[in-house]
Amino acid sequence: MITKINFYKKISENVYNLRQKLGLSIEEFNKKSGVDLNKATIWCIENNKQNISLYQIFLISKNLNI
Repeated sequence: MITKINFYKKISENVYNLRQKLGLSIEEFNKKSGVDLNKATIWCIENNKQNISLYQIFLISKNLNI
């Protein structure tokens, strides 16, 4: 069963892995994805310290063609 904690943990792993796969710095990822967040916020999302919104997931998917 997927819990809220597991759900956000998987999302944070996917965001980090995507950024690494594309070879982007946090700043480059922020610019290309269109999420318009500061470096610390993206780091917190990638490290499961802060949740990402559904709209931000949409922007990442749309702007990075995934």
